[in-house]
Amino acid sequence: MAEKPSSAQMILKWAQTMVDLEEKINQVEGKVQEMERVRNSAKEDIDSFPEPSFTPEPQNTRSMLNQYIRTYSRTHCLHFAFVWHKLYEAILYRKGISVHRRADHKKVSYVQILQDLGMMEYAYNLAREIFPL
Repeated sequence: MAEKPSSAQMILKWAQTMVDLEEKINQVEGKVQEMERVRNSAKEDIDSFPEPSFTPEPQNTRSMLNQYIRTYSRTHCLHFAFVWHKLYEAILYRKGISVHRRADHKKVSYVQILQDLGMMEYAYNLAREIFPL
């Protein structure tokens, strides 16, 4: 049978374990300090970049409407064309304008009909009303 270590041996073993743990803590603290130094250096580099000298062009109503319809269809898991169809149905119901028939007759896109009629702003506002995000 193995002998039980004496109290002095146990204390010595715990002390050695504590020393080993302190060394590991010091290593980790050193790594953390190095990471903070690198982070601060990177932040200074980023802050030294000049501000962009261009401003993006404002979106036209057609692209805003298209983006809104795409966002709505994605967030509600609906097909993109289905949402457009519902918008055209709402325009037919509220204004009595058949976008589908006019586009088929003129052989242009449905959105082009809205633009020709000057109804892009109306269509955008209607889309925001009937398709709330």
